Amino acid sequence: MLVAEIGITEATTTEVARVLNASFTARQTIGAVIEATRLGTKKAIDAAADAEAVIWAASVVNWPS
Repeated sequence: MLVAEIGITEATTTEVARVLNASFTARQTIGAVIEATRLGTKKAIDAAADAEAVIWAASVVNWPS
């Protein structure tokens, strides 16, 4: 698969691998933040006393970008 990207993503297999590794690392990092946000929101919704509290918990989520 790396060879298929030579000349498109980068010029050599090593350079393609570096780009893909950097992308993988970035996705792991943002994925962890998204999961923490999701679980925190789920916890707040589960703890909500009424429908208004559920709506509020869902409306104040600050999803990472």
